[in-house]
Amino acid sequence: MSESNSQRLASGARSSLAGSSFFLIHGDDLAKIENFKEQIVQAHLRPEERDENYSEYGTFGSRFSLNTALGDIMAELSTVSFLPDTRRVAVLYNPQELYEGRSAGSKAGRGKSNKPGKSAIEAFAHFIETQLPSLQSVLIVIVEEDYEQYKRVAKQNPIYQLAQKRSAVYSFKEVGPQFAFFDALFARKAEEAIMHWRDWLSRVGGSPRPYIQLASQLRLLIQAKVVATKLYERRGVPRNVFENEMLPADPQYNILLTPDWRREKLLKASAQFSLVELLDAYEKLEILQKYAIPLSTDASVPDRNLLSEIWILNFCARKEE
Repeated sequence: MSESNSQRLASGARSSLAGSSFFLIHGDDLAKIENFKEQIVQAHLRPEERDENYSEYGTFGSRFSLNTALGDIMAELSTVSFLPDTRRVAVLYNPQELYEGRSAGSKAGRGKSNKPGKSAIEAFAHFIETQLPSLQSVLIVIVEEDYEQYKRVAKQNPIYQLAQKRSAVYSFKEVGPQFAFFDALFARKAEEAIMHWRDWLSRVGGSPRPYIQLASQLRLLIQAKVVATKLYERRGVPRNVFENEMLPADPQYNILLTPDWRREKLLKASAQFSLVELLDAYEKLEILQKYAIPLSTDASVPDRNLLSEIWILNFCARKEE
């Protein structure tokens, strides 16, 4: 009975996929993304049909520009298969125009025109909306995300908006302990933070990445505190000078250039701490950073796990009034 039900469910899923011609898949769980992509392809093409009717643009781990490939992609989707009653399937991996960009007024973005990318993505969205439904083709767009590196799909771009309108957006996110760790840490929940910290360390082996990320996120939280309290104004520094000359140009290290969702989260979390607490905590991170990557010349290396947990406990503890 259960096997029959499973077969019916699988058959129903394939039928649902076979009835659609446009899919937008995003997230950081690459295995699940690739598996779902294969389900879509199998729903539209038999194995013997793939050689002549399946094409890919780009790969996981890299990006390509619609500006240079759009003509080829649209021509591929508009081509009729030589085989009767057979559809063509095109997969686009990581079109760079579908990622969140830097804010238009940021230092890093000045002097760069966004018009070519916008015209390409708008032209492609128009093609998908008006022409793809009448073609014997299937389009799969994949956007590989990395939340730690702030690489996220741009949900305001016209292709994402069109996919959302058609219920064609599919998200596969890998739940990482680092996100739960920073949420708990910045909420001053020591026990929960340590639990997620241990989980994170157990998954990365001896990698120094958690220690590096700890310092990086704390720097952003300090910046968020300065921005939220407008400390620069009290020091006689105009806002434009603070933004353009005193903050790093790299969006990974500049609170004002991080994505909106991340910036708002850090600004809210900064209210949990005083600036003195944050600067003191950052100073006490020095020993953890020193031994994040032990050197062969070190006479001895302290227990990083113990040191980090003591630091977390102190960071989360509220100072007596």
